[in-house]
Amino acid sequence: MVAVVDPSKTDTILDPACGTAGFLISAFKHIKEKNSNKLTPDERKRLIKNVVGYDISPDMVRLSLVNLYLHGFSDPHIWEYDTLSSDDRWNETYDVILANPPFMSPKGGIRPHKKFSISSNRSEVLFVDYIAEHLNPKGRAGIIVPEGIIFQSGTAYKELRKMLVEKHLYAVVSLPAGVFNPYSGVKTSILLMDKEFAKASKEILFVKIENDGYGLGAQRNAVKGGQLEDAIGVLKLFKDGSFKESALAHTVSKTEIAKNGDYTLSGERYKLVNSPMYSNYKLVELSEIIKLSSGNGLTSDKMKDGKFPVYGGNGIAGYHNEYFIESPTIVIGRVGAYCGSIHIAQPCSWITDNGLYVTEYLRKDVNQTFLALMLRALNLNRFAKIGGQPSISQTTVK
Repeated sequence: MVAVVDPSKTDTILDPACGTAGFLISAFKHIKEKNSNKLTPDERKRLIKNVVGYDISPDMVRLSLVNLYLHGFSDPHIWEYDTLSSDDRWNETYDVILANPPFMSPKGGIRPHKKFSISSNRSEVLFVDYIAEHLNPKGRAGIIVPEGIIFQSGTAYKELRKMLVEKHLYAVVSLPAGVFNPYSGVKTSILLMDKEFAKASKEILFVKIENDGYGLGAQRNAVKGGQLEDAIGVLKLFKDGSFKESALAHTVSKTEIAKNGDYTLSGERYKLVNSPMYSNYKLVELSEIIKLSSGNGLTSDKMKDGKFPVYGGNGIAGYHNEYFIESPTIVIGRVGAYCGSIHIAQPCSWITDNGLYVTEYLRKDVNQTFLALMLRALNLNRFAKIGGQPSISQTTVK
């Protein structure tokens, strides 16, 4: 992450949740290597002054100070500071911000001050907002975030993603679950920001790393086939304007990301949209050949014994003594772990509001069985919104 953000010897650098100062030390080493370890005494003094860390824990502050002293910082600048609740340092901005902030929010949530652009009590939302708002006009940042930031459907998450896409973000790097073992098995991604570059770019780059060079078990032993160096190269090519799509990375227009208002930052969601399709036949959108509707509510306690199948989010959920579907039709799971699953409802059946179903075929030449197989092959579940439970909308399907 430090190599991609590429801090320079004149940059001011912040980690707002610095822990043991790992990112700050990595940035310091990167700058020294970049300058062939030939920094002048004045340059070194200025660099040490420009490297700043905050942490809410006094123990972490002490560890950071010791760590920086051991790496040659004669005057380290680490402050015991509550980044999210205190506004004493709100007006301090930086050229580079690097962070892997805590994902967990305390019971009842964070109680932030009123200066944040995004109203939330979730620590991951507030930290990303803080970083975006504290970059200088040409500032760059790299931040490790949990999956909630990528696709949670809550208002604060969507507002945050909208702000990032419009003003700050240029790339999202998906990391494999287990990359932080043995400390955490949570799936994470890296958000990369560059305010100047993002303002000029009409696209966002999505990189999917499946092998970081280490096994994903508790021991994290070295393995062959690591993709980190390739990912760094792809990110640099994207900023240089010479990027070509590959299995590792692809771009998506900001217009496409903004289309349904969710601003989802999962690259997989857009991969199908951007993939070229070749056929000897005319290609049409789903909305041109079918109409969809949600089913009718029917809870299990109101289901009466009968012979008519009831379809929910994943096929037959029971039987009822009434039906409203006369003919066979395609059912798409709408809510739940199996949303996006495809079934063909039998004639004389009931479809609950956990499913979407085809109410009308707009063309006579549509083969229902073939269409169901095509929809199944699309794996619609990967387009699901992740909120209280996964769900997929009519708009997304169309």
